[in-house]
Amino acid sequence: MKVFLSSTYIDLIDHRKAAHDALEQLGLHVTWMEAFGARPEESTKACLKEVEDSDLFVGIYAHRYGYIPKDSDVSITEQEFNHSQKFSKPIFGFIINEDHAWSPKHIEYDKKDKLNAFLSRVKRQPVEFFTTPDNLANNIASSVGHYLSEHKPIPDSQSPIYQFPKPTGNTLPTQPYFFGRAAELKIIASALSPESRTWGALIDGPGGIGKTALAIKAAHDAPADLFERKIFITAKVRELTAEGEAKLTDFTRPTYLAMLDELGKELGADGLEKLAPDERPNELRLALAGKKALVIFDNLETLPEEERTRLFQFLSRLPEGNKAIVTSRRRSDVDARIVRLDRLARDEALQLIAELAAKYPRLARATQKECEDLYEITQGNPLFIRWIAGQLGREGSQCRTIAEACAFIDKAPKGNDPLEYIFGDL
Repeated sequence: MKVFLSSTYIDLIDHRKAAHDALEQLGLHVTWMEAFGARPEESTKACLKEVEDSDLFVGIYAHRYGYIPKDSDVSITEQEFNHSQKFSKPIFGFIINEDHAWSPKHIEYDKKDKLNAFLSRVKRQPVEFFTTPDNLANNIASSVGHYLSEHKPIPDSQSPIYQFPKPTGNTLPTQPYFFGRAAELKIIASALSPESRTWGALIDGPGGIGKTALAIKAAHDAPADLFERKIFITAKVRELTAEGEAKLTDFTRPTYLAMLDELGKELGADGLEKLAPDERPNELRLALAGKKALVIFDNLETLPEEERTRLFQFLSRLPEGNKAIVTSRRRSDVDARIVRLDRLARDEALQLIAELAAKYPRLARATQKECEDLYEITQGNPLFIRWIAGQLGREGSQCRTIAEACAFIDKAPKGNDPLEYIFGDL
């Protein structure tokens, strides 16, 4: 199948490349201006002929209206869209999120009225909103892939190139070990009970203190008869390992709408991402009715304050039978049980150190006094403890004792500084 990729060019070079690659991975032949080469016919006619010959149409729109030929008052980009409508092509529209930062040099202020009028026409059908090239590629893979799974003819001997994921009952991460936090788990269990009149629990505290681990443990412990589905969605974009900070891209949903869209997919609310942003929350609320779902929204500090507020507004309107657990470094006064997470208790931290010692032989050789010193130095922060333990086991590390690993903190290079990661945004 052929797909025509339409957009303005200079402002969307990276986005076009990401879109092209995503479409090719779906097994489609992509027609785009980069591959046109020299054509004997006039360029506008060449574009429209390619639209006519394609099976699908993907339009990507940001803040430029595009080039207007001398004999027309409509840009080539809009003409391509019009032509796809004329020939009844399946259209997949992707529009830049208006809150996403954009270079002023790629904004056509003098054609803003024309662009707005054009986009209002695009929005008369389902569209999706994008931010980064990777975000656009993910949206395209999801929406176009879903279409292909339902419409593309497939021989009996073959499987679909793309199979849209079906809703699952539990997407909670596995948890190899967990120590302590009995009092906090009891508070969360109370907040999740049907008798509680809140939407759930908000866990807050500094980085690395164990908010995500506590949320996952509480969700695993929640009775299955209360929650038929347990869904984990994170906005976390980075994590700290012994080797340094690592970016997370494959599983993160770092915007309010992306989190709602992911929840919609888990619930089987197909097409939610194609609705206008202001229509999605209520549509998702209706999809949750009668579902008995427990949703974990993790790492909300990644979201801008306005988006966090919108998510809390959504949670305050959860249908009966549904609950949520939210984690964030940012304290918020919301209609939920607030769990302020502090350091691990000494005994709990020593249990964690003993567990890590099974992985790191140098840590296993530490004395009881050295382990207690480690607790004091890290102030009982689980991530800090794991990072120091990792310095004893990391390939190429010169640290052979807890004291040497702790001394390394002062020399930690940029990108592998636990203090900056844990406390940098406080």
